[in-house]
Amino acid sequence: MTVLALRSPVAADAPLRSALAATAFRAGVAASAALALGAVRLHRPPTLCPLRALTGIPCPICGTTTAAVRLGRGDVLAALAANPATVAAGVALILAPLLVRHVHVPHRARPWLLTGAAVFAWTWQLVRFDRLPI
Repeated sequence: MTVLALRSPVAADAPLRSALAATAFRAGVAASAALALGAVRLHRPPTLCPLRALTGIPCPICGTTTAAVRLGRGDVLAALAANPATVAAGVALILAPLLVRHVHVPHRARPWLLTGAAVFAWTWQLVRFDRLPI
């Protein structure tokens, strides 16, 4: 005997609605933070990065503050030029509730994915600050 399990369309849509609500909330928080950073006109030191301040070599997340400020001022291209990896990571974090449902990254691949992102980010910063001639 076969029994069919029927699910209510409302129950089936509940996880999607929850993911959309979480995504909207995260996007609102990120937009508010970026707008606040863009609106504040404080004196910025030459660098916030301890590695760059001590050695002159930028770290993989150098440019994150600059990217956030530029996003807050609506200059997406300048934000991407400052640190594209940070902008991509921010978008991924905002969309995470939706991506979790559709994108599966195997556990073995996660360290490689993070290592690749860090190598890309560091290479970008080294080229950006003329520490790696290309």
